[in-house]
Amino acid sequence: MNKLIACMNLLALIITLICPAAVLAAAASPSASPPDFTAKLDLAMVGEADVGGGGGFSAMTGRLDLDYKGFSFQYQRNSYQWSDLGQLPFGNGQDDPWESLQKVGISYTHRGAISDNMDYMAMAGVSSTFEEEMEDSYNVQGMMTATYRLTPLWRVSFGLAARYHKVETTLLPIAGISYNLATPQGLFASLGFPVTVVGYRFKHGWSLNWGALEFNNNYYRLADDSTVRPRGFLETRDLISSFWVAYQPRKNIKLEAGIHYLFNRELNTYDQEGENEQDHDVDNAWGGFLRVRLEF
Repeated sequence: MNKLIACMNLLALIITLICPAAVLAAAASPSASPPDFTAKLDLAMVGEADVGGGGGFSAMTGRLDLDYKGFSFQYQRNSYQWSDLGQLPFGNGQDDPWESLQKVGISYTHRGAISDNMDYMAMAGVSSTFEEEMEDSYNVQGMMTATYRLTPLWRVSFGLAARYHKVETTLLPIAGISYNLATPQGLFASLGFPVTVVGYRFKHGWSLNWGALEFNNNYYRLADDSTVRPRGFLETRDLISSFWVAYQPRKNIKLEAGIHYLFNRELNTYDQEGENEQDHDVDNAWGGFLRVRLEF
């Protein structure tokens, strides 16, 4: 089960690096030309949760995505607030195990047509996930997918994804099916990995959305003087279910606000060689988020 979750998590990471806010839009109209420039800002929080039955933490996240003609840049910073340090299963019991974790990534995505009914997308990228120092913090990932239009409303997608990181290298297939994603009004759905979303669009730019299941997984290189694992690695794992309201007052502006529930959570640590894993379960928690997306 853990290997299956890890595979799903890889897909979430790769899709996130490509173009986080545009995944469903690309699937909805793969032949359409994407906007030249897209900017997206995400702000999110997660409530306090215990680690290993002892101390706990809450977190705030800020993330910026910029996309220009296939080239993408992403910066994300997660800030942590800790409680009951002496009860945590890692650290020295006095200092915060870490104050923040960061991610910086770049990628390039190319889209094209194979036939009248089939399109493809290829992506290659590199990212760095770290606490302070960037050495040994790199991820290299790639993906190729094809989308086939069964009918004007139904599409199937398939492909292959890969990621290299010092802790783990993974190669796996991709599959999914979508319904009516381009509709201006009515029911739509995208079923598969890494994202399953069902929603309904109303008149005047409003929609309700349910993200039934999303998989989130990252490896972070810890600081040289870390009290958890000096020069080691931290793995974060979450399964996420979300509900949000979206409003699009103009064609190039989209606003979203919602709540999410994080479960089946883990914080796993490794030494500087990416070995000697120590697993720590994290309690479930509720959170919320705001998103702003601009297109030009």
